[in-house]
Amino acid sequence: MTLFIGILAISAGAGLLVGDEEKGILDLVLAHPVSRTALFCGRLLGLVAILAIVLAVSWLSWVIPQAAPARS
Repeated sequence: MTLFIGILAISAGAGLLVGDEEKGILDLVLAHPVSRTALFCGRLLGLVAILAIVLAVSWLSWVIPQAAPARS
């Protein structure tokens, strides 16, 4: 699970701006009155939120089965 989360974090982090640049969308986004810092911080915040959700779900998938009473 740790390897999966690491690969997800690296690939999503690398694609924050590169994906839009390759698609040609980045020029259109930067034409709006939004600073580059605000654009990057917003995307970084989205990445952190997604990673937090993935970590919470993976943590719950370990905790819930351990807390369940054992049936005989």
